[in-house]
Amino acid sequence: MTRAYHRRDDAGSGDVNWRLAACKGEPLENWFFSEAWGSRPAREIRYSIRHCRSVCAQCPIQRACLRSAMENDEYGFWGGTTRGERLELRKRLRERQQERIALCPCG
Repeated sequence: MTRAYHRRDDAGSGDVNWRLAACKGEPLENWFFSEAWGSRPAREIRYSIRHCRSVCAQCPIQRACLRSAMENDEYGFWGGTTRGERLELRKRLRERQQERIALCPCG
């Protein structure tokens, strides 16, 4: 199974032209991890993640893809990150925001 544009049915969601995605045409199973991954050898999983990262590294819309995944709590590999990495990133961003609010002299 391959993707028509990326992982969206619409080619231009918001300000992102998903047709430019470097992962266009890649097999979906490389990008959407499921419970079935638990039965795959660790070496195969690491290879798949490295492959995804290398594709994302050359993608012209990687930042927009990551932003979309962060905003929509997407499942799978988006913008060079796994869902677990995005959850950790979201947690760190929330902590930084709380620190800024606490330091704000405006009360």
